[in-house]
Amino acid sequence: MTPQKSKALKIVFLFSLPILLACGWDWDTIKMEKQQFPQIHELMTGKFFRHSQEMYYWRIMNRTDLLKKFPDSLNYYDDLAMAYDKTGQPEKAIEVMLKKDGIKPNVYETHANLGLFYMHNNNMQKGVEHVQQALKINPNAHFGREKYQLYLGKYILEKTVAGKLTLPLSKGSNTGFYFYLHKNVFKNKDYKSEAHFKELADAIKGVAGMMTFANYRSPVLLEALADLLLHTNSTKGAGHLAARAYLKASFETDGETAKAYNEKAKLAREYNFAGEEAEYYEKKDGKTPKEKLDSITGHIIEVPLYKMSELETALKLEVQSAEMWFDSIKKNEVAWIKAGKNPDTEFDKKYYQKKTELNNRAYDNYNANANKGKLKNDVWLKQQLSKPKNIANIHGFNSMSDSLKKVIDAIYEKEFRKPGKKS
Repeated sequence: MTPQKSKALKIVFLFSLPILLACGWDWDTIKMEKQQFPQIHELMTGKFFRHSQEMYYWRIMNRTDLLKKFPDSLNYYDDLAMAYDKTGQPEKAIEVMLKKDGIKPNVYETHANLGLFYMHNNNMQKGVEHVQQALKINPNAHFGREKYQLYLGKYILEKTVAGKLTLPLSKGSNTGFYFYLHKNVFKNKDYKSEAHFKELADAIKGVAGMMTFANYRSPVLLEALADLLLHTNSTKGAGHLAARAYLKASFETDGETAKAYNEKAKLAREYNFAGEEAEYYEKKDGKTPKEKLDSITGHIIEVPLYKMSELETALKLEVQSAEMWFDSIKKNEVAWIKAGKNPDTEFDKKYYQKKTELNNRAYDNYNANANKGKLKNDVWLKQQLSKPKNIANIHGFNSMSDSLKKVIDAIYEKEFRKPGKKS
């Protein structure tokens, strides 16, 4: 399954930027923030709890009816506004939030949502202002992601020229969003230090939060995520996650933009190993050389690199598996609505109250480091920067055949092998 392509090479700022970032607050935010936070790999492929369009249209009708009966119930305004926004009607979402603000002004959730909706309604500057207001009221909400939403918004404004934004935001191997944060936000400038890694982990968790609650397919968010991952001082992280994030951004774009993201994915992959070895591998017409004589040392070097075509195959299969998994959620939601049941209640019972496959990951050993059942951001990140024991543990390939699992397992084996030397 090939992800839907974007049609623009140059993105008009006031038209397309709003779909790229920002976070809101509604029924799902409260429920989801009580769950185990998704893994980065799950977010990139789309295998995390999210809703169908049918669900959001049901909420528009349901919350509209409820507000007629209970016009002072502020949470219903948030739910209704978010449903409008999720169905591509940000202007109606703004109207609902302004009405709520008139009932009770200066509420955190109101400003957080207005920030999102103004961004989606072609007014980035006003959106940023509301996000800033929300942060003044509650600086630590949303896993702390709102402050990184603000930083990313400012970074994007810096990249905007004459009302237009060109993707990728940074060219070649330049990791623009990381450099922006390193210059303007990070307190610890020693990129090798544990303190710096913790700051990076907070930023990565912030971007991951935006993907969870806003748009996991956004090329801007995928690029920002990869930019940060490349500075985790883990070559495994670069190969396993950053290359995939850039490559996923290429799936979501088209033409020269897609080619540029593909090149960034290739550079991230080569970050795992020496560039000379990578070039040698690519020149062999798809044949995998078992060993190569180092021109400097005279030693024989193993070449464990994987080709871009292999990475693309793996990621496409992973995205396909995630879409098949999500389709089962959509079918359930549609069935509940047709049966006259409350899909909010049914979803909660099926996916939140019971232990599901997404709660049974390969990283349970890290729970000992959890704080009140929640992983610290740096621990959450470290657990993903190494090869999983089994491909099924990444995000549950229950919808993938055994033969396809073997294909992906073989690619992962190449990704995570360390370059070795033999005399």
